[in-house]
Amino acid sequence: MTALPRPTALLCALLAAAALLPTTGPARATAATAALTFGACPDSVPTPPAPDRVECGRLTVPLDRGHPSGPSIEIAVSRVPPPVRRPSGAASCW
Repeated sequence: MTALPRPTALLCALLAAAALLPTTGPARATAATAALTFGACPDSVPTPPAPDRVECGRLTVPLDRGHPSGPSIEIAVSRVPPPVRRPSGAASCW
């Protein structure tokens, strides 16, 4: 069995951790939708080995989602997009 590529393993770990988080019910829609735009990262973010690249962004969210108009915090977000793969011509289903 081969080891998962680093970005895939990280994504799997994050999804598994998110599945364990408690939920408090459906999220309420707000009039304004927060935008998350990715771009260049600050020098403090390590560069992954080629061909991977890292993209960074910031998202402002309420400190308490029960009080969306109250104090807010800014969260730094980074991502490593999946590599572009050429189709092999063979379809596979899991």
